Amino acid sequence: MEKNLIELKNLTKTFKAYDSSFKTSKTHITATDDINLQIKKADSLGIVGESGSGKTTLANLITGILTPDSGKILYKNKELLSSGEKVFREYRKNVQMIFQDPYSSLNPKLKIYSTLKDGIKRHITKDKKEIYSRCAELMEMVGLTEKHLNRYPHQFSGGQMQRISIARALSIEPELVVADEPVSSLDVSIQAQILNLLQKLRKESGKTLLLIAHDLAIVNFLCDEILVMYKGKALEYGKTSEVIKNPIHPYTKNLLEATTKKDIKKVVTETTGLCPYANRCKFFMDICRNELYKYQATETHYALCNLYK
Repeated sequence: MEKNLIELKNLTKTFKAYDSSFKTSKTHITATDDINLQIKKADSLGIVGESGSGKTTLANLITGILTPDSGKILYKNKELLSSGEKVFREYRKNVQMIFQDPYSSLNPKLKIYSTLKDGIKRHITKDKKEIYSRCAELMEMVGLTEKHLNRYPHQFSGGQMQRISIARALSIEPELVVADEPVSSLDVSIQAQILNLLQKLRKESGKTLLLIAHDLAIVNFLCDEILVMYKGKALEYGKTSEVIKNPIHPYTKNLLEATTKKDIKKVVTETTGLCPYANRCKFFMDICRNELYKYQATETHYALCNLYK
């Protein structure tokens, strides 16, 4: 049986929303709502949903950038937030992130060698020759060369900078790499290169990959499993092939249609309910105001939807 690298239990995170004067609090926005999820070692999971669905918040909770309001994060069956500094330090080393915008994620004042060496020196080795060798190896790994180590970020294209961001994430040999929409800021001509690189590195290194995306085609290409989010809720989860071939939740079906139509149209506008998709779902029923049924289509594929109750 595959071991869980990370497990999320009832993970919830809210943020305050303010009025235009930024003085008084209006309400709370639930960015992640009671999320339960298992991420297995050497697996690849894609989290999809439109803007505001909670994808990036969930990624920031998993990487430790944010702290949940409630719920638990288990790392190798150890409760992360209550296990002490030693466990948390090991976790932060083993969970690395590739950010959406390579232009803002690299320090413009540092040469690439300095960007890469700091983590290696802190976590892997203090031997200067070994550090340099590792940096040169990383450059080759992501399709660049040793000579690029002595350049500054502004001397690279966006695609090259994202390759360097990938190298930095891999530099300290993490167990999990979290990629937050890693190609959304790049030209279409460059996107395929970065996606192919991620696929190649994942297969060769056996790293666990968590990919944040709004494009189902990208997740279908890179990920074994898929989690569909909307307004903080995990509406559908399963093996990517199953979900793409047989989507259960109306929102997932809409996302698949939007892959070609480039649009998700509102169908109903005046309904409210417990289901976050209530005011856009043509299948809305009164029960959706008070209850969310978890339909288990297969052992590994479920959706929160009352259509199947």
